[in-house]
Amino acid sequence: MRGPKPARDLIDFHLRWPEFRPLALALLDRPDTTAVEAETLRWLIALADRVGRDDLAG
Repeated sequence: MRGPKPARDLIDFHLRWPEFRPLALALLDRPDTTAVEAETLRWLIALADRVGRDDLAG
C-alpha cells in the first residue's frame, strides 16, 4: 500500500488525518501486529478521530 507523503508537522498530520487513517487501520489487519500494538493503534485512531481544530490551537 502506497501512502501519502510524510506529514510536515502535527498540524499537517491533523489536517490530513483522512489520508493517514487508512494506513493506521491497515496496520490493525497485519498478521504480525500484536494484541498490545492493535489496542494501542485503536486508541490512537480514536484519539485522532476526536481531535478538532480548536484542540490544536496554541
